[in-house]
Amino acid sequence: MTKFIRNLLAFLLVFGFSNIAFAQSKNVEVSIISQKDSVASGQSFYIGLKQKMAPNWHTYWRNPGDVGDATRIEWQAPKGVEFGKIQWASPQKLPYASFINYGYGDEVILPIEVKIAQGLSGPQNIIANINWLECNDICVPGDAKINFTINVGADKDGAQKSEIDNALSKLPKPLNGKATYNKAKDTIFFGFLPSEKLQPKTAYFYPYELDGGALIDHAKPQILQFGDKGFSLEIPVSLSLPEKLPNPIGGVLEIQNGNETQYYEISANQDSQKTIGTYGKQPTPPLDIKKALGAIGFAILGGIILNFMPCVFPVLAMKILGLTKIAHGHEREAKQYGNFYALGILTTFTILGGLLFILKELGSAIGWGFQLQDPSFLLFMIAVLIGLGLNLLGLFEIGTSLQSVGSGLASQSGNRGAFFSGALAVMVASPCTAPFMGSALGFAITQSPIIGLLVFLGLGFGMALPFLILTYFPKLLSKMPKPGAWMDTLKKVLSIPMFLTAAWLIWVLSSVAHSNLVIGAILTVLIAFAVYISFVNNKKFAQYAAVFLVFLIGLAMINVRLNINSPKQANSGIHNGAIEWSDENVQTELANGKKVFVNFTADWCITCKVNENAVFKNPKVIKAMKDANITYVVADWTKKDEKIARALSSHGRVGVPLYLIYDKAGQEPRMLPQILTPQLVIDALAK
Repeated sequence: MTKFIRNLLAFLLVFGFSNIAFAQSKNVEVSIISQKDSVASGQSFYIGLKQKMAPNWHTYWRNPGDVGDATRIEWQAPKGVEFGKIQWASPQKLPYASFINYGYGDEVILPIEVKIAQGLSGPQNIIANINWLECNDICVPGDAKINFTINVGADKDGAQKSEIDNALSKLPKPLNGKATYNKAKDTIFFGFLPSEKLQPKTAYFYPYELDGGALIDHAKPQILQFGDKGFSLEIPVSLSLPEKLPNPIGGVLEIQNGNETQYYEISANQDSQKTIGTYGKQPTPPLDIKKALGAIGFAILGGIILNFMPCVFPVLAMKILGLTKIAHGHEREAKQYGNFYALGILTTFTILGGLLFILKELGSAIGWGFQLQDPSFLLFMIAVLIGLGLNLLGLFEIGTSLQSVGSGLASQSGNRGAFFSGALAVMVASPCTAPFMGSALGFAITQSPIIGLLVFLGLGFGMALPFLILTYFPKLLSKMPKPGAWMDTLKKVLSIPMFLTAAWLIWVLSSVAHSNLVIGAILTVLIAFAVYISFVNNKKFAQYAAVFLVFLIGLAMINVRLNINSPKQANSGIHNGAIEWSDENVQTELANGKKVFVNFTADWCITCKVNENAVFKNPKVIKAMKDANITYVVADWTKKDEKIARALSSHGRVGVPLYLIYDKAGQEPRMLPQILTPQLVIDALAK
């Protein structure tokens, strides 16, 4: 009887199908299942490698991630039986400590196509040599040798056909559309332009394995961005990234689309652009009239307050001198002066807003104050401010169009002077973000260009409004003294903020350009003072020196363009034990149970600098952060940084300052006002 049972089992192992073609390790049971009990010659069908894992154990996908090893099969089969590659089921993320691995828990079926040659018949004996790695807190190599038979004859479905069909239906489907990739220094960008409309809540890319290294840092976040036509993922590259990448790059894209998780097989071709027009752009939402009017109202309020921010102080020189003349002039001339001043403001805001939308359309991630991240613009502003300072000192008059003093308000040069004053006021105001202004501009940049520009015009109107009121009601200025010799002294005093602002911009320049440029800019300021001292004794010599000053600045601007690709690293606001911002650093601190205070700042942002000196260097605030177990993180936007620009945009802002408090992982951060006091921050930390 015992001999009979042994012979029966041997027969079943040779001629049976999936229900008995199995082997088992301590933690994983493997078996071969089939669509067919019998298959006709010349046909193809699918078998499946079925792995059933013990609780908390797993096996690995084709790319195991940080650690692990993929399942492999070697076939021994008669001639005329051909096995395809493993069709890998959609993977799962398997986090362990600081690693992310890819694989399967519980149960998985991996389909494999089998092709039967024409003319083949009868039972075909097959041997599958299977190797896998099974892991929990420890890893154990597993292997099995499974014998089974494929019967070639009449076509007949098998008992496990539904399992195989279900596994095939759940395989990742090819993404209909276009996918591209572009590698930067430490990041790889994938752009997806699907034929069907997809708006994933989340997305994750599982790359296929590479020879000689890994493609991405599996443990770091993948940043999802949306565009008008598609979406993109920004992924940190692996430290073991091969020098030469394959083209195309393959993998599986997992997205959460509504309440459904979907998997797509991706083949991304290399593209010189970061993505196919999706990177850094946000889809334009439907027009909300109520929100648009609210944003325009906030923009007007922000523009009014902007007049009282420290950024605009240097332009007060021209304003005060202009108002002095207006106070005792003709009412019609006063209104005309105010109109041209407002026109200069509105025109400049329109140009800046238009540039923002053009660059956004081209795929750049930028925000308010972007021009101050450019060394050439900084040098230009330094030259303008030095020129205005020298003009106020009386060294030269550029057709009197830099200011209205000394010419009739009704003259053409006076109108040009008013227009120029308004334009310059906007230029020097760009380092500041006033209350109400941040949310208004954040709304504007997500809208169509027409709605966005209306918000920018609202900001300009608010900034021009106080001056317009004074020019339309000149009696408010009637107590101002009449023009006289005292104005020469006032002009010299008012030149001081011009030179001080130029010196400040030189300091900003040191954060975004080479040191030799900074030395050159400092020399221009020293020469400017030397020019004035020379003017006391020799005006002609001083004028020659001024021409030389312009020549020096021109050389510096050329040098900037030649060296623009190797800027100096900025470190704005990194003090008091602060760490540098990155989304990974924030998430790491939160995972360690700490709260996080993020300061988005820039060297060229005067509001930021005022807050940093008055608040973040305050001993009481420093102590409050320590007592509250707060990690202080600084995001320095002095130089152009698209990651910071996108982070600002994700919180509805396009400029700095921005202050966020993260209480715990998974929660939205609390946002603080742009103007801070020590007590306000201490109270916020205590919540």
